[in-house]
Amino acid sequence: MVDTDGRFSFDLAVRRGTPVRLDPTVATGYDYRIGEGDPLFASVTLPDLGAFGYALYPWDGVQWVFDTELAASTTFDFDGPGVDRFRIAGIPPGELLDPTDPTAFVTRVTFASDGRFTGTMTPPVASAQVPEPAVAALFGIGLVGWIAGGGRAFRLRRRPSAASRTAR
Repeated sequence: MVDTDGRFSFDLAVRRGTPVRLDPTVATGYDYRIGEGDPLFASVTLPDLGAFGYALYPWDGVQWVFDTELAASTTFDFDGPGVDRFRIAGIPPGELLDPTDPTAFVTRVTFASDGRFTGTMTPPVASAQVPEPAVAALFGIGLVGWIAGGGRAFRLRRRPSAASRTAR
């Protein structure tokens, strides 16, 4: 089920150590979270979309904390009894995953015990990808300077040295 804010909700039976594949629409990352009373995540394996790694961020109770870069098709086992949530980041926007393709980003997870998985898979807020105003302003100023100079605004002109001027 997909909520109006883009969060995917699940309700399915799970077995200890048995992989479950999750795949919502396109994004540059996802937050995975169990539901109330669900078994903890024991491991995660991410799809192979190309030659890049994913960033894994477990939740420390207050914030997302970078743990490791995770290669595609490599299983990462969470420490201890498992985790109740984690974030995956680093899906290149250029991958242009088809949001109507149910197999575009299939995530395999295992659970630490039997039970029911009623958790969610949520794309992080997309506004974080918008350039900062200062960066956009600097780019705009540079572009105006380039146009005003006929495309030559940043070309340096070499002044002849005193020796070469006297040799003429």
